[in-house]
Amino acid sequence: MPFLLFLSKTAALLVPDIQFSGKYILLFCLLLLLGGVLFVLKKQVKIIRFSFFLVFFLSLSFFESEISLEKEFVFTGKVLEVRPKKERQNLIVENGSSKVWASYTGKEEILAGWKIEASGSFYPVKEKNWFYSENITHTGYVKNLKIIEKTEEKNSFKAYFIKLTGESLFPFLHQGFFLGEKRYIPESVLELFKQNGVLHLLAVSGMHIGMVAFFVFFILKSFPLHPKITLVLFLAVIHFYLYLLDYSPASVRAVVFTTMVSAAKILERRVKLLDMVYLSGWLILMVNPRMLYSIGFIISFSAAFAIIFTLPFTQKISAFFKNKLLKNLSASFFIGLFVQIFIFPLILFVFGSFNFLSLFLTIPLSFLLSLSLGWLLSALLLSLASFSLAGILISASDSLNYLMMKTMELTLPLKWFEIHTGIHPVVLGLYYLLLLGGAFYAKKKWKLKEIFV
Repeated sequence: MPFLLFLSKTAALLVPDIQFSGKYILLFCLLLLLGGVLFVLKKQVKIIRFSFFLVFFLSLSFFESEISLEKEFVFTGKVLEVRPKKERQNLIVENGSSKVWASYTGKEEILAGWKIEASGSFYPVKEKNWFYSENITHTGYVKNLKIIEKTEEKNSFKAYFIKLTGESLFPFLHQGFFLGEKRYIPESVLELFKQNGVLHLLAVSGMHIGMVAFFVFFILKSFPLHPKITLVLFLAVIHFYLYLLDYSPASVRAVVFTTMVSAAKILERRVKLLDMVYLSGWLILMVNPRMLYSIGFIISFSAAFAIIFTLPFTQKISAFFKNKLLKNLSASFFIGLFVQIFIFPLILFVFGSFNFLSLFLTIPLSFLLSLSLGWLLSALLLSLASFSLAGILISASDSLNYLMMKTMELTLPLKWFEIHTGIHPVVLGLYYLLLLGGAFYAKKKWKLKEIFV
């Protein structure tokens, strides 16, 4: 699946300027390649059907690529999101008919919720890329900006959470880890995460959803409720959390998957976890096909696929350890290792750099993050009774965040783990073909069974 997905996506993004006949040749090659994979993996029915869906969808979609021409225009709208950079603020502004990515270099700080009027040079989004996946219609630079109305969110859960953590030592990390809000994270902190190869910890993904889901389920299990009622309440809370995250691609994938697994338990159905991954992908892409062009969705989905696909290998390896602690530690290490093996070529292909130190840093930092989120969520519950007592738990969360920061500062000088290079699309495709082919062969030879829920 990752091989076909990435090869097709590469074609969709890299060939917009090929003549129509050239696109037909490329489509023919893709279908020929798909035929070969179908022959080799003829018994892997689910992965074949899902891969065919992805290839067919992408092969047709890149025919729509057009040349984007610069256009001067004035627009008025509400600022949905602000992404500050060193010398500019990237604004996402919506006015009903258009959704604009506008880079603003002015000195005045713009906040989400404000209504603005802006003019500048903008290009219509025609390429199949991240902007397309976010339904952004135009991108460009603001020349003149006028603030029409300053309005902010009031009495919302986000505002409550920001108020609760506002006086802590690392309020920006609390908001980043729990809400995915990176607006107030200092550039130096972002750079620290980036250079250590663990920037993904700041992007709320399946790992964060899993941590929050575990906490919520643990709390609900303490009440004397029927198991099915507990699962229904659990899903209600998780979907509310998804709403707070503004339906980011990685969180959507995780919540849909969690919903499918919970639904199977409620309906008392025994299904393969890997089938749940495929079904989640089908549902997400059928509702929002543009999601497939989001690099966040692709990396998140690939990581989930890697975890579940390699789970039989992880269980077989960890079975060699008799000690329960060593067994859990080895399982955590190999899950992280398999995920990195699956996604690092993609990260190199997209971003041109990768830090192998993340292979060793992700596990201890994820452990600290899980404890930090646990204290933070406990503080959130306790704040309903007492803000001052909640502050004590937030301080405990701060101490763990401090330990994370110090760990990354110590590992920052280890530059020899970092590589900067690109990957040719053909090399990327061959890598995943060999990786999946080897994994299927090993599964068959060792007679590893799929994991059921």
